[in-house]
Amino acid sequence: MSLPTSQVTFEPVNAVSESLLVQAKHAVVALSPFNSYYTQDIINLHIRAAMEHFEHINVVIPAMNMTLMFEACGLTRSQAEHKVDKNLRALRNRILYAFDEMLVPRRLAEQLLCPVDTLQGNPVYDTLLDNVRNAFHGGDPVFQEACMTTARGVILRLSGRRAEPTTEQKHAAMEFLFSEAAVMSDSPGIFKQGPSVHLYHRVVEFAGCLFDKQLTWTPAEHQGYAVIRPNKDATE
Repeated sequence: MSLPTSQVTFEPVNAVSESLLVQAKHAVVALSPFNSYYTQDIINLHIRAAMEHFEHINVVIPAMNMTLMFEACGLTRSQAEHKVDKNLRALRNRILYAFDEMLVPRRLAEQLLCPVDTLQGNPVYDTLLDNVRNAFHGGDPVFQEACMTTARGVILRLSGRRAEPTTEQKHAAMEFLFSEAAVMSDSPGIFKQGPSVHLYHRVVEFAGCLFDKQLTWTPAEHQGYAVIRPNKDATE
């Protein structure tokens, strides 16, 4: 069952997520660089809709570990770092502009914006990240397959779909994917805001497996996941 609002529709992935869309006071808004979907209008819409529906939000974006994927696609380390840094800065600026539009003070907006590398040192996040890595390397076949499928799509997009990604290239995406999996597994524990819903524009492969409880670990008791979709004419 979806939950429509005036501007977006939240589509929960399971019954727990459906309940949390009503009960939770916190959401994680996940946004990605190198994705043409995330125009300024869409970013504005996602952040505005989340702030209107939930009392508290954090916006989570990737970090410089994305450089490994570009190196695997043939760029030098310097070229990869420059490309990723430039795109992360652009995404960060668009996010801060969206907060400006909501009249959120800049200092608070910067606190709400969380590149995943800023979560290092958070004991809940660090433990989750270790657990996710162990699941992949220790023989969770469902998680391994889901990660490789997701990595294939990411590498194809970043490389301009020039060739079928190699196994080495797909493995270069793993740290990026592991950090995403950790955040969506227990954002209540990471952010200490109570029940929470992870919001993204689609269901990534391993998220579907995680919330269907097909993996060797399960999401936290009060962790939900929902797709956020603009309603017709919402960005016009």
